[in-house]
Amino acid sequence: MIDSPLLSDMDLFKDSRLKTDAQQWNPYDDMGGTCAAIRGDDWVVFGSDTRMLMWKSILARDCEKIHVFVGSSFLIK
Repeated sequence: MIDSPLLSDMDLFKDSRLKTDAQQWNPYDDMGGTCAAIRGDDWVVFGSDTRMLMWKSILARDCEKIHVFVGSSFLIK
């Protein structure tokens, strides 16, 4: 424990709660990566990387971001 008249045990507890809350998973986190598409008159080219990032950590190197649905429908995430 830090021995300081300016820093009470309660202050340490509040500070640790803030850090814990900030580190929780958020569905709106930016997982990084790049996706691009180029469209012509009767063609489309998609490209993306396969890395999933969170801040500076690489979570996966084989995460596909382009998914083919029925026929010519695609989902790019």
